[in-house]
Amino acid sequence: MGSVEEERSLLEEGLTQLLEFALCYLEKSKFHSDDFTMQEELIYLILQFLDEENFKETLHKLELETKVYFDMDYVVECMINRKWDHVEKYLSAFTKMDDNRYSMDVFSRIQKQKHFEAVYRQEKHPSNPEKGHECDATILKMLLEENPILQEKLKFPSIDKSRLKKLIKQAHEGRSSPALNGDGVPKNRKEIL
Repeated sequence: MGSVEEERSLLEEGLTQLLEFALCYLEKSKFHSDDFTMQEELIYLILQFLDEENFKETLHKLELETKVYFDMDYVVECMINRKWDHVEKYLSAFTKMDDNRYSMDVFSRIQKQKHFEAVYRQEKHPSNPEKGHECDATILKMLLEENPILQEKLKFPSIDKSRLKKLIKQAHEGRSSPALNGDGVPKNRKEIL
């Protein structure tokens, strides 16, 4: 086994090569548009990879940190499963209660639902907390979709399936390719694609 420094060096080298190939792809692809920065495009590739590999927790953390994509399906799933703290945390990364009336309404409804369910659990109230739950999730989804702050973050761009994996495969195959110089860096990016 190599030392930690050697492993770190190999990882850095691999990531550098991957970024070179990713940048090459993004420069020539249909995916690249004026709507996204190069950084956002790379983030979308990583989000796609995490989703395909079922790294859901990491996927949602990256969505929270980058604020590039709002995963409505995840939010609705959390609402249906009554994970209101998750919904609130996720939503708070993208918008605040006082941003606009949609945000205010959504946060208020979440608080009301959390309160209602807490009262139900404590008092063993005869009413069912799930009774109004489906309707509330539908209303919340509608409010989120209408929120101008979120509208541009709700649609994931069209990317070839497993694109990041393909780029990594190209990087591995390219190490012995005549299109690369001795350091594994593309001599001519046009030759790669």
